[in-house]
Amino acid sequence: IAALAMGGALWLIDMQVALYIDTTLLRILYGPALVITGVIFYVIFARAIGALTLADIKRTMRRN
Repeated sequence: IAALAMGGALWLIDMQVALYIDTTLLRILYGPALVITGVIFYVIFARAIGALTLADIKRTMRRN
């Protein structure tokens, strides 16, 4: 469910922002920005539906 919500959010963002991405530099920057935005939205949606706890997120962010 979180992945579906993330995909919908990214699709809506892409519909609005892609019209303004016209140079190569902006395209190069847009890809990673979209990926980072996707990760943020996924964590938000997964947390909202209870699929992730704060402890899970902290454990994932720690280095081994």
